[in-house]
Amino acid sequence: MWRLVHRESRALPAGLSSRHDEGVGRADEAVVRRASENGGAITRAEALALGMTETTLRRRVDAGWMERAASGVYVLPWVRDRWFGTLAAAIHKLGAVASHEAAAQLHEMRGVRRGRVVVSVPVRRSNRFVGAQVHQSTDLTPDQLMVVEELAVTTPARTIIDLAAVVPRSQLERIISFAVADGILDLERLIDLFHRLARRGKPGVRNLRVVLSGLAGTSTPESELEIRFLGLIRKAGLPDPVSQFRAPWLRSFDGRVDFAYVDKSVVIELDGKRWHSAPESFIRDRERMNLAQVAGWQLLTFTWEHITQQPKYVVATVRKALCDSF
Repeated sequence: MWRLVHRESRALPAGLSSRHDEGVGRADEAVVRRASENGGAITRAEALALGMTETTLRRRVDAGWMERAASGVYVLPWVRDRWFGTLAAAIHKLGAVASHEAAAQLHEMRGVRRGRVVVSVPVRRSNRFVGAQVHQSTDLTPDQLMVVEELAVTTPARTIIDLAAVVPRSQLERIISFAVADGILDLERLIDLFHRLARRGKPGVRNLRVVLSGLAGTSTPESELEIRFLGLIRKAGLPDPVSQFRAPWLRSFDGRVDFAYVDKSVVIELDGKRWHSAPESFIRDRERMNLAQVAGWQLLTFTWEHITQQPKYVVATVRKALCDSF
């Protein structure tokens, strides 16, 4: 079973223990503490082991202080909604982690169907939990897990790996672009994890390989900047530019530019000096800029700081360039 450390517990509902003897009050406190460590869920066996009797457990359910989520599993009433409560209960009952669409929702990724209870287990001792979809994963290691809102959940990178097996390629591309643009996903971590886990026959490998190749022409750090830029453009509703465009004025160098709106004669270069700042690179980039302008193309250049700290400026500049071009 995967085991992670969770955050602080909730307090006992006001006035509850005062209506019962001291021993039952302590059991109530212990049950709340244990359930809060598991996203609001607790099993019947745990509650009894903590000193709560069968009679008291039934009374708590009848009074609405606890709710039955499944056979032998209960959730506390302050769980934010039924989806979260069912997910917490499934994770706790099966020794699982939130994964796939459920993990994406916890990470607040855009473009993913919400309200699905999906978990992964290391060994499929049981795949039965009412209202939940259960996957078995044999290559999910502790470094691919984290805690979100007291629940064990796959990291953003691992979540994308899992989603690649269950969503269409076009949707996967949108999810990645949005997640990078929103600062949820680190593209380099995704690429590293992909190379580590990719194997023949693993579901989603081909889909993700195609998407990563299409979103960024290389696997270098600049690709994260490119993905963030594309995310901004799509979020703003602007058309996609051509990626890694073979510019005619760079034909003698067999060179490419980062992006281009060919019909508008607009070129966009992303300045990756965040990653490398050698003097020769600076000089070569200026020569490329001059060649573009001499060829009659409008050139826009954005830095890492522009993309990450001034997204409205980037979008407004691109929109104006497209509107002014003829």
